[in-house]
Formats: sequence, C-alpha cells, structure tokens
Amino acid sequence: MPSSWPPNEPTRWSIVLPREPGATRTARAAVEGWLARAPARVRDDARSLVTELVGNAIEFGRPPIRVRMERKPTHWLLEVADAGTAQARRGTRFRQSGWGLRIVELLAESWGTGENGARVWCRIPSVPVRTSARDA
Repeated sequence: MPSSWPPNEPTRWSIVLPREPGATRTARAAVEGWLARAPARVRDDARSLVTELVGNAIEFGRPPIRVRMERKPTHWLLEVADAGTAQARRGTRFRQSGWGLRIVELLAESWGTGENGARVWCRIPSVPVRTSARDA
C-alpha cells in the first residue's frame, strides 16, 4: 500500500443489496463512506461508476446484488455482481439503452466482465488520469 493510505484503515469493503431502486442510493452512500479519505476525484468517479453498475444490475440482473471495493497499490477495484446471466453490453448510436457502460468506459482506467457476464469490474486509478475532454 502506498504510504498515503492510512495504515490502519481497511482496504476491502463489500455490501449486499436487494434488487430495488433504493439500492443505487445505498451503494453510493456506502462508496462515499468507504472512500471518505480518498482523493475527491476518486470518490466522485467511484460514486458515478457504482450508480451506473448497480442501476444495470437492478434493471437487467437478479438479486442479490453484491458491491465490492478494494484498495490496491495503484488503483481501486470496484466490482458489481448479481445472480443473473445477462451479459453487459455497450450502447450503440441507435440503441436507447447501454449508455451506462459508456460512462464506465469514460471514467474507469479499465473495465470488464467476469463469470457469466453478471459481474462487472472496473479500475479507478489512485491518482486519477486527467484528459482534456473531461477537464475542460
């Protein structure tokens, strides 16, 4: 762990959520608490990412929904999984849904799916990389 993360602070967190609209609010609040001592940009990005991923799990998945976050030496790992079998898909120019994963693509350093597609993970850099499009 980098010395900037308090040595006695936990480095892993998780929460299990029901499949209901209030779950996104609960997930956001959990991430805000978990990352209270992280840089503001990391907290903001993680809050947006968990909102999109939990929203997708509510809409397309099956309960329970599990949110897991882990502090790594160079990044934060956020993972949202549900008991469904739906494969995560990006939106296209002509589709009305799938845009949440475009947001994930923009905010995360990298992202992907695991198992049967009902688990989506993303990496948030410890020191967020700034791009001209996002920082303008």
